Amino acid sequence: MWIVTSANPLLVAAQVNTQAEFDRTFRAVVKAEDCRNKKLLFISCLNIDIPPQEDQLFPLTRCVPWAACLQGAEDKAVADTQVRLEKAVRERHRQRDVLLEYLTVLRTEQTALIDRATAVVNVFEAKGGAVEEVEEYRKYLAAVSGVKVDVSDWQAAWKTISGWALS
Repeated sequence: MWIVTSANPLLVAAQVNTQAEFDRTFRAVVKAEDCRNKKLLFISCLNIDIPPQEDQLFPLTRCVPWAACLQGAEDKAVADTQVRLEKAVRERHRQRDVLLEYLTVLRTEQTALIDRATAVVNVFEAKGGAVEEVEEYRKYLAAVSGVKVDVSDWQAAWKTISGWALS
């Protein structure tokens, strides 16, 4: 029996219960004769119910991986806990942040190149360049100068917008 004191006692209780169930099952799998010399993947999830929207009949349930056990055919079982899973997720987010920062640098370079190309087209037009060619160049520059932002990932969208604003 556990006594849970937390700002979110139901969530902490669910986490503790999920971890306890994982530990019990992991120990049973490691000791079980029937599981010997078999490849096995066991994932313990924390299930989170999300209330339904007006147009939905049932609530959504999200499975948040909490712990995992991978056993190869050679009977070596490796348990991954939430700490290691979170570390992997944080590393992926760090890599994404680095890429988004590099994207901001590339967009700054793109803007500088487009500004120089626009200046060249303006000079070409001022010196009597063919109207059709000038229009074609301007259409091309308008097409390549647009910034597309994927707003489904709000963190990436925020980094893109703030990077653009600060450049």
